[in-house]
Amino acid sequence: MSQKIPVPNPITPVNITAINTNSAAIQAILDAAKINLSYQQKKSELGIAITRESEVIDVNNMLVIAHPNQLPANFSLSEYNGNIAYRNTLKGIKSVLETQVSAIDSLLGVTSNNLMIQTIQVLDNARNEAISDTMIAEVMTVLTAKYFHPSSSGKNGATKFSIGSGESITISALIAEKIFTNSGSVILSILNVGGIVTNTIRVNPFSGFAIPRGWVNIVVTNLSPTTEGEFEVFIKTV
Repeated sequence: MSQKIPVPNPITPVNITAINTNSAAIQAILDAAKINLSYQQKKSELGIAITRESEVIDVNNMLVIAHPNQLPANFSLSEYNGNIAYRNTLKGIKSVLETQVSAIDSLLGVTSNNLMIQTIQVLDNARNEAISDTMIAEVMTVLTAKYFHPSSSGKNGATKFSIGSGESITISALIAEKIFTNSGSVILSILNVGGIVTNTIRVNPFSGFAIPRGWVNIVVTNLSPTTEGEFEVFIKTV
């Protein structure tokens, strides 16, 4: 289960200013060094894959350094060595920046986790409140349609069902691990046909869950004695 993760030392506004200042300086250097390639130059550009790194090193050591007379006339030994040194420098800069990006990604992941947990808690509160508060129910209807409504595109689109108050219906040929969505305002219970009662899943209004693997046929029960319910599931088609 996801949990909120403490953030003991968040980046401060002063830190952000320093990062932005340094980033601007780096960007200015890169802009000055940037080479605008034509489409043909980019298309025909040769790279050095990891497997060919050793080839360049061996050619440099075994031919360029040991037998400099093998160099063609159109470039010098210093130019060749300069390209090696410049490429190594750029690789080092890239490694540093990638490490920094990785650190930002980690911080972003923690912050996203904490924000999503809080958002889910707000939604959970609203789902419970929607049972008795029509205004919240209307809001949840909009949010459910926008964010929690299964896609109906493709051959196996979601099929919508209505279920009467206190009624139980059996749905067959479900697609496992697809989302079951309770799109109504009542609580529904779900159990696979022939399953153990303790495995029954309760689905609150305007929420959903992934159908467990192996649940091909299910019994859906409307737990409200007075109100009709609605739900959507993905069913296999011929």
